Amino acid sequence: MPVVRLIQDSMLDQSQQIQVAEVFLGGLLKPIGEITPETDPEQVQYEFIEGVRGELLKSIPVPDSEKVLDQVSRYLARKLGITLKDFVAWLQNPSLIKDKALESMVKPFARVTQEILQQLGYEFAAEKDDTIPSSEELPLETYTFDIAFIERANAIEELTQFSFETVTVNRKGEIINKETKTAQCFIEDLGNGITLDMVYIPGGTFLMGTEDEEIERLCEKYDRKYFRRERPQHQVTVQPFFMGKYPITQGQWKAVASMTHLTVNLDLYPEPSRFEEDPDRGKTRWDRPVEQVSWYDAIEFCRRLSKLTGQEYRLPTEAEWEYACRAVTDKQLPVTSDWSKNLSSPPFHFGETLTDELANYDASFIYAEEPEGKYRLETTSVGSFPANAFGLYDMHGNVFEWCEDDHHKSYENAPIDGSAWRSRDKETTKVIRGGSWGSRPTYCRCAVRIDDLPDDDYYIIGLRVVCAAPRTF
Repeated sequence: MPVVRLIQDSMLDQSQQIQVAEVFLGGLLKPIGEITPETDPEQVQYEFIEGVRGELLKSIPVPDSEKVLDQVSRYLARKLGITLKDFVAWLQNPSLIKDKALESMVKPFARVTQEILQQLGYEFAAEKDDTIPSSEELPLETYTFDIAFIERANAIEELTQFSFETVTVNRKGEIINKETKTAQCFIEDLGNGITLDMVYIPGGTFLMGTEDEEIERLCEKYDRKYFRRERPQHQVTVQPFFMGKYPITQGQWKAVASMTHLTVNLDLYPEPSRFEEDPDRGKTRWDRPVEQVSWYDAIEFCRRLSKLTGQEYRLPTEAEWEYACRAVTDKQLPVTSDWSKNLSSPPFHFGETLTDELANYDASFIYAEEPEGKYRLETTSVGSFPANAFGLYDMHGNVFEWCEDDHHKSYENAPIDGSAWRSRDKETTKVIRGGSWGSRPTYCRCAVRIDDLPDDDYYIIGLRVVCAAPRTF
């Protein structure tokens, strides 16, 4: 069961219990040891009936077997907050694990990994050497082997440097600092002149969520207990990754959704968005963010994009999204006034408030002491406002962005390694972040967490994609 759960969590997040039951009741597996009424069903270990694993491996392409081992290993390493290199060392020698709880999680997978690799190696040997008579009895030797995992970086060959300007504002919305920064990105070609800019986000540690004092201030001001889902504030370490410079545009969506030969699970409507052309104001729909897409649509888009490019694209985790939005680590927090000295970080990456010159939101509502602004009632072309310190645009407002995670009512027991937080409840809601063109400024903050049903496709919700930074060991 432990290994099955790992595969579910890392690769088959939409699988159901009935599918797991079919595997265990199919006559291919038998339990290891006695099962008593006191046995924890989640910790029961099974093994294939003799000869079954070998026959199954013969029918599965070797790259598929390697992909499963690779993805589960990466998932576990990320969940445990260690490097892939350290995790591989654990697989080779589980005795290095001192923590009993970790050992119970890793050891079953280590045993299965070694068995599979040994059997794959045997098959290779058999293919290459068929001259040995089967009747000859050969001596058996004990040998050691290395397990290697390689990050494929074929789609990321060259990074381009770009420059941009960031601004910082005080409580009145006054710009108190401007700074020119640089960042790196690679450009993915989607065909027909459509490209996707992916910005390098350096790894780091940050404080996720909102401190208790600020949460209570918000609850009192808006008479909502809703904001308590942003607690407890906790430290999270995020590995380097690439993130879309902008939300996915209508042009990018149409380019990928129109490639029906890439379909994985769902049909995608190439033009789902409510907001279209606006000739009077010179706006083209293709530069606006796509909206009216569900979480399932967003997942399908990422999977098609992965097939198209050979790079593994996905939605950001909640932690990745907030880290990228804040664009600052806990050692670099900006302090712009006495008010913010008591806070771990400002509510917006611009500083203490928003204005209609910084983002597209319902600026008729006031957050701090800034003047009332425009309520545009529509999306705006991506990149119309200043970037944050990582070189990302539209992180506040325009459209909410789907995250990979299931929604939880607080951060109690949340991962601290930047990984997605999933629930066993298959009926759970998903997380959207960042606010939209129709949001009050409070709901555009870096830390605000909104939940929505995964099949909802409102005209305030879009997406932004991420992919892993290449690494080799």
